[in-house]
Amino acid sequence: EGQLAGTGIELMKIGGAGSSAHVDWLAEHVASGAQVTVDGAVLGLASARALQAVLSERGIELRTDLDVLNDVWDDRAALPAQPVYEHLAPFAPTPRADKLAAVRQQMKQLGATHHWISTLDDIAWLTNLRGGDVNYNPVFISHLLLDAKNATLFVAEGKVNEKLASRLAADGITLARYDDAVATLQALPPNAKLLVDPRRITLGLQQ
Repeated sequence: EGQLAGTGIELMKIGGAGSSAHVDWLAEHVASGAQVTVDGAVLGLASARALQAVLSERGIELRTDLDVLNDVWDDRAALPAQPVYEHLAPFAPTPRADKLAAVRQQMKQLGATHHWISTLDDIAWLTNLRGGDVNYNPVFISHLLLDAKNATLFVAEGKVNEKLASRLAADGITLARYDDAVATLQALPPNAKLLVDPRRITLGLQQ
């Protein structure tokens, strides 16, 4: 509060991770007929649904196709370039091939042909890989797409060396550019059944 004094920014504390205080505040303070803009690329799907439900009841439009910060943030940092490395036994006692097989069994039971994963800790666990893209948390920025036999890991070029790429290929995981993730989703066949967790993907990816 001391640091924000005189800046025109008011500090509003949120009780916890599951709090809807910000949604309630918007519904109370934004006039009917107004428009609230959120970047859909970083807005969680479940959060977007909750926000849409509350705002629409009050006649407030939710727009999610803009990233207004990107237009004014001239020196925005690029994605981290720290290398990805393998997390080996005994620290990772279950091979990634076994983990992938277990996930595919769940996919089969749910009638899904594909499964999309964007949560970094899930990807790190499933692939037995680690990285240094987040301070004090050994994860790496990526997406993972599974089908009945293969997997595609979308990660920035140069983060996975050739030896590790070969070991991943032996387990049916191929590498793709991080920026190709959306195009790959758009190219799925019309009869595909894509399994996603609405709490763990963004609205932008779902769209």
